[in-house]
Amino acid sequence: MSHRSKLDSDGTVVIEGLFSASEILALGTALDAVTGGTPQLPEDLRDLLTLERDLAPRQRGEITPEQAGDCVFLVGELQRFAPTFEALITHPKILETLEALFESRDFAFHFMNATVKSAHVGSKVGWHRDWPNKYLCGATSNQVRLMLCIDGMRQGEGALEVVRGSHSISDEQARTAKPRGREWRPDEIATIDCAPGALVALHSKLVHGSGPNRSPRARRNILMQWGGPGCDLVGEAREMRTGWQPIGTLDNTNVTR
Repeated sequence: MSHRSKLDSDGTVVIEGLFSASEILALGTALDAVTGGTPQLPEDLRDLLTLERDLAPRQRGEITPEQAGDCVFLVGELQRFAPTFEALITHPKILETLEALFESRDFAFHFMNATVKSAHVGSKVGWHRDWPNKYLCGATSNQVRLMLCIDGMRQGEGALEVVRGSHSISDEQARTAKPRGREWRPDEIATIDCAPGALVALHSKLVHGSGPNRSPRARRNILMQWGGPGCDLVGEAREMRTGWQPIGTLDNTNVTR
């Protein structure tokens, strides 16, 4: 089954072995340098960090701000922090995967961030769809999220959970559907279990969320959103490299910024 067919039928595509262990280690080390060196960052970069203690109590659960300490939950505009992150935007393996997902070479970068569920204090994420969203949203649902799972994902460690079949609705229905706060039957929910370095593609209308991480190991993910044909961005928000598109053949030399 092709990546596009699997995305349409299942709402997710899990690709393992796309990156080498050394590549994933380098990305994890670079991410740790960001999240572990908050006080040393320039002010403009510190402003891109969301700390666990700043999240709403309903998201933190029983964890107090004092217990959360300086743990970072979200790194916005990750590409601004180190060349190793920006290089993912033009990485041939990423571009080849996107071409297979969109069945087209007409796609554009929207944004990149990192979500970190720190050991013991990582917060949950409520049920939601990625389309329509409030930040860098496409005019149509022909957009996809790529999640590069630095540590892999396992049940009980804040792994991604998805509601089976929830992406099989029209754009009109998705515009008014409100999944947050809904109760789902256990048989409707699947947990994404994958090895370190796996790349997970999510259908934009798939309902998903994740529980808290109270385990002794962190769960770090690098996330990118890309838009396919007809998915022009709405609104004014833009990040560095937003709108970047590959041109010609998808290799590492024939690209434009």
